[in-house]
Amino acid sequence: MVNGRIIMDKGQLQAVDEEMLENLLAEAASHPRKAAEEATVKALDELRRYVVRFYQGWLQKVEVMPYLAINSRVDGVK
Repeated sequence: MVNGRIIMDKGQLQAVDEEMLENLLAEAASHPRKAAEEATVKALDELRRYVVRFYQGWLQKVEVMPYLAINSRVDGVK
């Protein structure tokens, strides 16, 4: 549930028309990318390399408590 709305029931999405979404995605995928889309993909690929490099070894550089970095009670670099 999200904001009181049932989003998924028994493994089936309730808030999204899956068939319509599949059709939209298939239509979009059937056309070659435009130059602007190619430029965006290239920029995102380059950005991804920097982000991955930045976060490599991150868990060894920060103190996390008790179990997971996403819900740590401390926020500090070792």
